[in-house]
Amino acid sequence: MSRLCMQPNLVLNTQDIGLRLLASDLDGRKWRDTMANFASGVTIITSLDELGNAVGSTVSAFSSLSLDPMLLLVCLDNRSRTLGHIQRQENFAVNILSKDQKEMAFLCGSKSNDKFDCIEYVLGQYGLPLLKNTCVSIECELTAVHDGGDHKILVGKPLSLLQTDMQLPLIFHKGQFI
Repeated sequence: MSRLCMQPNLVLNTQDIGLRLLASDLDGRKWRDTMANFASGVTIITSLDELGNAVGSTVSAFSSLSLDPMLLLVCLDNRSRTLGHIQRQENFAVNILSKDQKEMAFLCGSKSNDKFDCIEYVLGQYGLPLLKNTCVSIECELTAVHDGGDHKILVGKPLSLLQTDMQLPLIFHKGQFI
């Protein structure tokens, strides 16, 4: 018996552990509420528009994908203006926000056209906007785009990274930044 399994063959009634819903009972709101139980880091995905201006969107759907080769993934809403710029430029940067960057997360989550008028950034080694005071910024080459329902799944190959002093990350959980 595994040390983790103290009572083998214990069968719990699902009523003992919480609300049970079938997939057919779920709607968009219930699904969103369910997924809100998963805490995630917060990123701002940046790129450049056709005039060389910084563009970006707040994204919590970000993950390491592979170690060999090194790949990461980001999911952007199909309606995102940033998505179109990334697809044209074929590159993007992932900026992992620190706990003190909540206002920046709200701003880049908005539809505002002048998001970067008050956001400090530098251009990285590959010319992409890297936000100041983040935990980490990663410049990436766009290697693939996949359909994912109302989102696109972007696969990126890291080209460079900038890691600042070890700061605590901004976390998104149950619809709130913490």
